[in-house]
Amino acid sequence: MSKKYQVFISSTYVDLKEERKSIIDTLLLADCIPAGMEAFSAVDDKQFNVIKKVIDLCDYYILIIGNRYGSINEDTQKSYTQMEYEYAESKGIPVLVFVLENNASYPTDNCPHRATKLAIFKQDAMKDRMASIWTDIASLNTKVAVAIMRIQREQPRPGWIRANSITAGALTESDFNISVKPTSKELVKNDPAQFKLALLYDDVPVSDASVSLIAENATFILGHTNDKGIAEIQIRTQHVYSLLITHPEFPAYISYDSIAGNDLLVCFHDKNSWGSIICNSTCYLPGLLGRLNIILDSQKRTYLYAENISLDNKTSQPFYFEVNKQFTLEDSHGSVFVAVVIFIRGTTSVLNYKQLS
Repeated sequence: MSKKYQVFISSTYVDLKEERKSIIDTLLLADCIPAGMEAFSAVDDKQFNVIKKVIDLCDYYILIIGNRYGSINEDTQKSYTQMEYEYAESKGIPVLVFVLENNASYPTDNCPHRATKLAIFKQDAMKDRMASIWTDIASLNTKVAVAIMRIQREQPRPGWIRANSITAGALTESDFNISVKPTSKELVKNDPAQFKLALLYDDVPVSDASVSLIAENATFILGHTNDKGIAEIQIRTQHVYSLLITHPEFPAYISYDSIAGNDLLVCFHDKNSWGSIICNSTCYLPGLLGRLNIILDSQKRTYLYAENISLDNKTSQPFYFEVNKQFTLEDSHGSVFVAVVIFIRGTTSVLNYKQLS
């Protein structure tokens, strides 16, 4: 099953802005999802707490060291770049280090104190690993491209999987920590027009999950699991339905165009801090102040309007998004979420979301 790996790019910003843009392009060509400080207007203690949570979501971490040490945190007396690196190390995220050659012509720190800190940081980052030396953008791109392909092969990570590449028959426990089984003898299908779903987590029934059956013509039937983890939905048409299951404590489960009155047992195996929600035109994410209005128009464009919510730090709306591509949301109280729309048909969409701060 095809995966995309998320890669965090860490470096000083102003002096390496073009290098960062080029590496983003290189990672996109390598089928990776780049992440970094481009999403943040400035780095301070509050933003750094958000950055740490972005790093938590990444599979690999790229550190680019030039001739500047960067902005220093008053409490730690370390640069934010060094703090990002040390945080990634502490989380066991594989780190790739690219260090500028000493004689390369790049802006430098005129402050001896910063230069000393940079030398110590560089020494620490290169210790016990094969760091790559780069001289210009071209050499950096080449080394990043080779290194990211090698590390994916040698140290595979969880990655991200497109939801529409998963079917009930192909889903395994390692994909989304969800398994799907034919219904057991306790769930005998008595009526071909009645769909019955059992939802479990570690063999315990999951109540209050939202369940939707959506037909190819975008009409839908809604239901919820009861305290026994059972949802029963009457199917009164001959359509073949996709199954959508969401819950605030679990990522969404989707089975595409495979439900035609057949019962299912779905098992969640792990809580990974992602929640999910079915949005019928509008919805509210738990913990986020404001309403989302998600739209798929007649030209197949996907965009949304948000009430009193900033989307990827942009002020203009509508906000155009791509299915299976993450974006950030921040409300008026400073609550920050990362979300991804993984399904949209008609007025129905499904979001996975995670609160960052």
